Parts: sequence; structure tokens; C-alpha cells
Amino acid sequence: MRRLTPNVLKAQMCLVKMFTDLQTKTLIQENSLELFIDLNQIPNIIAAFVQEEIKVFGADRITRTLEDRFLEMTGGDGIV
Repeated sequence: MRRLTPNVLKAQMCLVKMFTDLQTKTLIQENSLELFIDLNQIPNIIAAFVQEEIKVFGADRITRTLEDRFLEMTGGDGIV
């Protein structure tokens, strides 16, 4: 799931409180966070962001192909 927010650092700190293994679940980009989570956790995360006054401008579900997941795991970005 990708969340668009102008305050990525504050959002990340909020997520640290919720998840102990945050490093393996989050990719941080300029104005977005990509979270690798169970869909059932989404309402709790949104509620936590609202409570912390973190503005969320969008949330998108991202699905990756098997090939994408393989490349992420192996660190490869092409065939040698």
C-alpha cells in the first residue's frame, strides 16, 4: 500500500510505534511511504495518522508480480 503524505518522517515515526519490524515493511520516497502489510491493518494505520494529525492525500493498493518480488529479493534488475 502506498500512502501520500507531505510529512513522511512524522508518518514513519508513527509507524515505528505500531510495528517492531518496520525496516522490512517500509520503503520511503520523497512524499510517500510504501508499506508491506496485511490489508486488515490499514484502518488502524489511518486512524493513527489522523490522531497524530498527519495529512494523508491518498492511499493506493500496490500489487507486484512474481517477477517483481523475485527481483526485489535477489537485488537484480535485469538478466546477466
